[in-house]
Parts: sequence; structure tokens; C-alpha cells
Amino acid sequence: MLVIGLDAAAQWKKFGYAIGHYADRRITIESAGILGDETGLAQKIGSHLLSSQNALVAIDAPLGWPKALGDALAHHHVGEPLALLPNELFRRMTDDYIYCLLGKRSLDVGADKIARAAWRALDVLSQLRRMVGYKIPVLVEPWGRTGWAAIEVYPAATLKAYGIKASGYKGDEGLEARRAIAKAIEPLVTGITPYAEEADDVFDACLCLVAALDFLENHAAPPEDIDLARKEGWIWVRHS
Repeated sequence: MLVIGLDAAAQWKKFGYAIGHYADRRITIESAGILGDETGLAQKIGSHLLSSQNALVAIDAPLGWPKALGDALAHHHVGEPLALLPNELFRRMTDDYIYCLLGKRSLDVGADKIARAAWRALDVLSQLRRMVGYKIPVLVEPWGRTGWAAIEVYPAATLKAYGIKASGYKGDEGLEARRAIAKAIEPLVTGITPYAEEADDVFDACLCLVAALDFLENHAAPPEDIDLARKEGWIWVRHS
């Protein structure tokens, strides 16, 4: 099965991707890099999807906004107060779940600049749908591994779930940390080690494949409130 990791970013020059194949309970990386632009998306991702009957796309970016925020803003007028507290408005159910599970707080898509990366991720997903002529649903429930689908992931949470330090691996100064992470992950995602030498945008895309593996191996829990997750999104992360 084709598995694609996408480290979303507001700018194309920082949008990382990783192409892998799932078999025998592990993923093997074929290639990874930076998308660069829409042409890169078509050549590096779209072409792989078109040649694959089954594919999972794991995206590191929020793919939905808090329901409470949408409800509040729909009826808001300038100068009026918002009835709910900031944490109720700006955080999703899945953000609270990750914090309760791992003590890791994800960025609030309702308040942080991550919203621009989220916009780009949704735009990329829309472009991929047009390329393949298929909906590519975002999953909030277990999957039968048929057709094409996408999931939301959070590499920092995935690393913490494996007991791996999830900070200090970004930038040039994080090279040794990336090497250590790659060594720990290599048994699960074959071929990740060389990409520790690349930019952290590329390395994060490779880490998205780890979360995808956990999802495919049923090590990531679905939400209790499916209807709310369909509105807000759900981060799939290892829980056992």
C-alpha cells in the first residue's frame, strides 16, 4: 500500500513530503523532499496516487477548526463579547485528547499561525482530489484500507508516544537529535536514517509515516464523539 507523509507549511518551499510503502507491518521510504510548488505536488504526489489502488495520506496540520468557534463567530457582530472562554473557543476535542494522553499541547488552530499551514494543507488535499478524481475522505474512524484516504497526524505527539524526546531536532543545531530519532525509528520505517541529514520539514514528513503505521496497525484510538470529530478533525496517535 502507498503511504504518503505531508508536513504542511504555509509556504511551498517548506512543505515536506515522504513517499513510502506499507507491507509486512512496516513502512519503507521510497523518496522524500520538498514539494516546492503546485507542479511539484502533481509530479511527486499526484502521480503516485494515480498509479496506486490503495493509498493513505498522513498530514501534519489541523484539518478542521473548533466547532464552538465556528458557532460563536457565525452570530458575532463587531464589538460584542464572546460568551465562551478562550480554551473553549480555540481548542478542539482532539487537542484536549492529545494533552490528556501524552501531556503534549498542540497549537490552537483557532488562534495560532498554524492556521495558515492548515489552509495550505486543505488546499493541497483539494488539489489531490481533483488530480485523482476521488474524494479522499479524512478519516475519523478505522479504515478498511480500500481506495484513497487521509488522516491528520502530529509527529511531536507520535514521538512522545514512543518515549522519544519530541523537541530539539529542528534546524541545523538539531542534526544529532534527528539522527538519534531516526535510529530509534528505523525498525518501523525503513530508510528514514538518510533523511535525518535533510531539513526538518522533510524529516517531519517522514515522521508522519510513523503515525500512519500506527493507524494502519490499529495502535491509534478513534474519537469517542465521531460526529464532533467529523466537524473538527482527529489526530491519530499511538495509544498502546
